[in-house]
Amino acid sequence: MKPAQLVTLADIADLAQVKRPTVSNWRRRHENFPQAVGGSSTQPEFHALEVAEWLDNRPLLDRGESEHQTYGDVFRTRLELRVLGVLRGALDGDTIIRLAVALAALWTLKRSLATSAQEISLQAARVETTRPDLAGAFTPLLADLPEPAVRLIPAVDLLCRTIGPAKTVELFISSADQLGATLRTFQTPQAVIDLVAHLVGKPGARSVCDPAAGTGGLLLGVVSPGATGNIAAADIREASCRMLRHRALCHGVALTVFAEDSFDEWPGSPAEVIVLDPPFVSGEYTTRSKKQQGAGPLDWVRLALGNLVDGGQAYVVVPTWVLSQQDAIEDRRWLVQNAALTAVIQLPRRVQRFRTGTELALLVLGVPGTATGVVLCDADKLARRHGDTWSERAALAVREPARVARDECRLVSADELKLAQSWLPAHKLAPVAEVREHSVRAVEAQQSVYELLGDESWVRALGVVEARFPLDGVAAPSDRDQRRLREVAEILAGHRLPAEQIAERRDEIGLAPIIGPDELRGDRPYGSRGVDLLVVADNDYKRTEAGDIVVLAENGVRTYVDRHGGGVVLSPAQIVRPMPDVAGPLEKRVPPRLLSRLLSAPRNASRETGSTVRRVSLSAMVVPVLTPVEMLELENYLAELDERQAKLRAKLDALETLDRVVSAGVADGALRVAPIPSE
Repeated sequence: MKPAQLVTLADIADLAQVKRPTVSNWRRRHENFPQAVGGSSTQPEFHALEVAEWLDNRPLLDRGESEHQTYGDVFRTRLELRVLGVLRGALDGDTIIRLAVALAALWTLKRSLATSAQEISLQAARVETTRPDLAGAFTPLLADLPEPAVRLIPAVDLLCRTIGPAKTVELFISSADQLGATLRTFQTPQAVIDLVAHLVGKPGARSVCDPAAGTGGLLLGVVSPGATGNIAAADIREASCRMLRHRALCHGVALTVFAEDSFDEWPGSPAEVIVLDPPFVSGEYTTRSKKQQGAGPLDWVRLALGNLVDGGQAYVVVPTWVLSQQDAIEDRRWLVQNAALTAVIQLPRRVQRFRTGTELALLVLGVPGTATGVVLCDADKLARRHGDTWSERAALAVREPARVARDECRLVSADELKLAQSWLPAHKLAPVAEVREHSVRAVEAQQSVYELLGDESWVRALGVVEARFPLDGVAAPSDRDQRRLREVAEILAGHRLPAEQIAERRDEIGLAPIIGPDELRGDRPYGSRGVDLLVVADNDYKRTEAGDIVVLAENGVRTYVDRHGGGVVLSPAQIVRPMPDVAGPLEKRVPPRLLSRLLSAPRNASRETGSTVRRVSLSAMVVPVLTPVEMLELENYLAELDERQAKLRAKLDALETLDRVVSAGVADGALRVAPIPSE
């Protein structure tokens, strides 16, 4: 830091991370506070170095266990990081971070840094000469430093002396977002690292391996400095391997790095602990042929399982679509058939905030043949309920699932997962009432109808609702009693129409009615908007058919049965087209009204996921297996309820109209209420 660097009172507050009045109090109450050397009476300026030395005597007693010991440490750290803003225009963010981490590693070995680019180059060369194991670790980056990067040298040197090299490199890496570095996209989120660390505990002398380590955030978050076990890592990118070596040096972790594809050759020997956050491409199981896919998430899982020693465990981050997509179902079942899967943790949405739309899960695995059950944990729900402590609670849930609420975590059998179409905890832990609970609630609801609407003749004619299974739950419904929605219906996407194509519908002919989110939410009446039929034909917009169900599955599930057809559905609403009466077996021909009710039931509505918008995937929705007779009886029963509700609503509308008209007439002085004439 240059002594001539000047800061204002506002700068001091920002750099020391205190409020502005605090700095004024320091200056007023302490005679030894540095004297102003410039500025004006209203905005004095001070030597930054003098302020830092004064703040060195002020410990952070009010901040608990902080990573800094004094306000001086905080002040220096943030002041030196201002150099990043200067460098950003001259160097790209990834280069700044790589150079800073390399310089911090060099400082770790030499305990100081030279002051010029030429001297830094000589330092790097000497290190590689004296340490053959570090050959090529420094000179490719530091042999010819660009002029702007020279400004990094004093900043890194001071930070390493002030807060240590490990915290220095993590500080620079955590600045990837501010620097616009692509590095941020490939880093394992810190919250996920914390979760894996809680699950692993302290590895101690155990062997640890990360076969797709990248720059090593996950691996270094699990192992402790000075760990005595055999620690290995691999990555196919040379730049990532180099940065991992530098980062490990700064953390004091001795590890072996292999610059190779782990599918060609496993890095080192089989390990007791394998941590893995592998690369993946969205939709690998649906949009690409098998030959084009390369290694998918579950291929990495198999690789890890094949390199575990007896008693070992693997922790693998995967995208959640591998837990629900039909194309991956056989790979999933292989895990439980071989008794290798011990836990599935659905991570909070947006935990990886730099990959929009990406949702992640963590699989905990053991040596095949050792798992006796699978813990399903919804950490997204834990995060919403418990905030930043979710990773600790998720680790507790995996170890002791009985201590956690059933809608957050549950131990299930391998047989149950074999039958399940989806393993996503948000789907499997969706609240499902027991047979007895449903029966009790049905009796209470029927009794209320009888008591409140007893004067309606149709009430006693309603069918009697009863349990399909014994109340003791011995034959309670299970996954084998459910079908995927796509087995009984076709799912069609809605359209995105330009605003200029949408017209208000005032009984004009030549307009196709629009059914969109506004109609389904009740913000607009059905039929109030339309689109020209010529536009529909020119753009080949799909139109609904009679009996189609329009579904909006955002923040709950809303459905509408289109009795007439011919409508155009606006995205994100979708069309569910039940299997035609002329196609498929009878047990799969679910009537539209009944299917609409089943889709909007709590069992499906509570299965929402999504990193940006909370949605329920229609392809993941399930419906119960019903006999043709049961479906006919239910459809007739629901039709009767709909008809009676419509009549009651008409009565309520008439009473509300009377209320409104009378009130308006009385208010205007035009009406009064007279007694009913007696006979």
